[in-house]
Amino acid sequence: MTIILSVEYVLLNEIFTLRTFTMPTIIFNQNIHLHRYERYRSNHAIKRPTAANILKATDFSNYLGYPLNTYVVINFRHVHKHVPLDAFRKIMKCHRRWLQYKRNKSKDNLRTDLTPRYVYAFENPIFFHVNLLIHVPDDLKEEFERKIVRWVQKAGIDLDPYDIEIRHLSTICDVKGVANYMIKGIQEDAADLYHVKEWEDQGIFYGQRAGTSRSIGRAAREKADFVAKRDRLDGPIIFKPLDQILIPNFRK
Repeated sequence: MTIILSVEYVLLNEIFTLRTFTMPTIIFNQNIHLHRYERYRSNHAIKRPTAANILKATDFSNYLGYPLNTYVVINFRHVHKHVPLDAFRKIMKCHRRWLQYKRNKSKDNLRTDLTPRYVYAFENPIFFHVNLLIHVPDDLKEEFERKIVRWVQKAGIDLDPYDIEIRHLSTICDVKGVANYMIKGIQEDAADLYHVKEWEDQGIFYGQRAGTSRSIGRAAREKADFVAKRDRLDGPIIFKPLDQILIPNFRK
């Protein structure tokens, strides 16, 4: 059941006459927690600066010794068009709190740096989904696989079977390859510039289509004096044997 509420406000203008306007409609239902109608602007592709930011952030995380070693795909099949970004932010908020809890609980000083590090890109070829490349410590991977299911459900997303895929990557080459794959929805005229071999129109999206965590964003890279061409790591640097793809079989 959907309940639509609207509120009228009264303002006093410059010449002391009253006028009214109606605030944007607020919609409540079991799948849409709270959003404003037409809250986000639409866009059709990842812009060049955003694509460059994702690739450089991936290199920076590798450079710091925290490779983005886990690739996650989350499907948003049965949601309003403005919901995926809000839901994703709630998921990452749960992830941040989980890392804070682990950091506070840990007695090992070497494990105190559990800063969230990730890049993401939304696509909508048929239905909304997000590609997430994230750093997960090796000893927390199994728990992360269980937790992310709860986080997605907590964000109000109804999961069908195979709506979450998780793959643990093994080398820097794998990580860079996935990052390059994630920007395949870039503006078509920039595909060759960024060596995107599998360019495809990834549909319309509402809100911020792609981005990075602050910890590996532009400001963090400038503060660390990181220059991708000079400091990036190349070659098949192995940090863990390749794990097979995990596709949880969800039951509604």
